[in-house]
Amino acid sequence: MADETQQHTPKILIVTASAGGGHIQAAHAKTMELRSRFDTPLIITRDLVIDWIGKRIGQSACNLWNYAQRSGNVFLLRCIYVLTPSCDYLLGIKFFIKTLYLILRHDLDFVVDTQPAGLNAMLRATYWASLIKGRYIYLEKMIIELPTSKIMMYYRPLRRVRKKYLKHLKIQTAQPLLNEFSSDEAFWKHYTKLPSSMFDTSAPPVRPAFMRDYSKVHASDLELTLELHDEEEFDLTARGLSHCAARFRSTKSHLHLTLPKNAHVTTLMLGTHPSMLGVKRYASEFIEHLSKKDSATKIHFLFVFCSHKDTKNELLHELHELIDHLMPFPSHICVLPLYFQNEDVIAPLMARSQITITRSGAITSHELLNVATGHIFIHSELKKAPFTQERLKRWMPIWEEGNAEYLAEKKGARLINPETFLDEVSSLL
Repeated sequence: MADETQQHTPKILIVTASAGGGHIQAAHAKTMELRSRFDTPLIITRDLVIDWIGKRIGQSACNLWNYAQRSGNVFLLRCIYVLTPSCDYLLGIKFFIKTLYLILRHDLDFVVDTQPAGLNAMLRATYWASLIKGRYIYLEKMIIELPTSKIMMYYRPLRRVRKKYLKHLKIQTAQPLLNEFSSDEAFWKHYTKLPSSMFDTSAPPVRPAFMRDYSKVHASDLELTLELHDEEEFDLTARGLSHCAARFRSTKSHLHLTLPKNAHVTTLMLGTHPSMLGVKRYASEFIEHLSKKDSATKIHFLFVFCSHKDTKNELLHELHELIDHLMPFPSHICVLPLYFQNEDVIAPLMARSQITITRSGAITSHELLNVATGHIFIHSELKKAPFTQERLKRWMPIWEEGNAEYLAEKKGARLINPETFLDEVSSLL
């Protein structure tokens, strides 16, 4: 961040987008960082999809995106990806006016952008605001996906940035996956035409909990305090734990759970709008496999994070119905379907898990890189054999395909689907 903002309390505009969860999480992480560095920063947040494109059209676009995620419709997700650049041409003037107005109206110091649309329009607005105000104002672009060959929706706008605007642009990202390139410089020059000095890789877009040291998380019991969002979740969770050998106590708002140091922990988290069929298949395979296996010397936990409480996703209820249907099963199997939890739960749990099954979304991928110590498995929507790693990779959104390649290179991640689940993890359970 520029030294100019160190002299006073900054005023910042954060532009994000509500389709999916990664852009919102990145904005949240940036907000937490700013509030940790400054006493009372003025932070204005705008959702480009809902606030600027318009509630009716924007909400319809979000609903379409979320439907595609829940149903595992990779073709539809890829179509939306292909159409994203059209926003710059159709709505660029609107993005320019909205950004310029907010900078001038609130006398802002800089703009943070966590999503892929409208970069050049917002950067032009920042440039003109600097001229009008007679002081330096800049735009901080956060490339939240891991830098691979698969995120051209971020690279193409950067290739079009005019030279006179470059001094008003800062870029935050991760170290690129070089593959055939000899250096970071060669990578960035090829994809963006910009020098590597433009790219700051020192501040990943993750929340503070994922920056802590979890090297000793396996050495002792782990105490978790999970939020129970309403009475219904409390009743469902209490019923699900009633037959389990786990140590816990609960109130109407919280579940206090002890994970013994010899427990085996699996975390299943397929995004804010998870594929319902995929999650249910993984859970049933987990229960049925361990029911046949003599593992009574330790508890096997499966944490399943279903969605946020305020979504219309019925996965939480359907998973509890699935558990009821598979009952009775041995008490050393503990399956916990829950609404999403805060980072103070997810971060240590991700570090403690021997197995983590996720999608390779942007923020999840960064968080896995930071804290995961166990085996990482990336979910694919491929439903027809052959289930090779290459074919599994092709059946996920293209940006997640790139993130999966990055995680495979850096963390040894493997791609799976419900059909290959037991082939990959049975020896680890």
